[in-house]
Amino acid sequence: MESSQAPQNAFDQATVQRVLHGLGSHTIQSCLTCKKDSQVYLIADSVAVPIILKVMRGERQAQLQREHDTLLLLDAPFFPKAYRCFHQEGIAFFFRSYVPGDPLSTYCENPILLHDAVA
Repeated sequence: MESSQAPQNAFDQATVQRVLHGLGSHTIQSCLTCKKDSQVYLIADSVAVPIILKVMRGERQAQLQREHDTLLLLDAPFFPKAYRCFHQEGIAFFFRSYVPGDPLSTYCENPILLHDAVA
């Protein structure tokens, strides 16, 4: 089931669809974040396992590789599992497991929420 939410940049949407098609049975469930140089998608594999796909271009590609490499070193149920990170057509693609709950960025942007969550 493909989401009706589409990124503002149709070129990136087409590229993401092409890459997903080349990898097998993955479908976009929704676009969680859409910025000029990055998108975050919730996708599902052929057995409906939720996966996060982060897509970035430009100088931010190195950021995805660092996130991938860091997650490979962490082994705890509250950290997502890094699946794959690669570059294609000048764009970085990073697949990782989906961890339910609020994104960590929510707490980074508003430390009061973090205090309330652990109190």
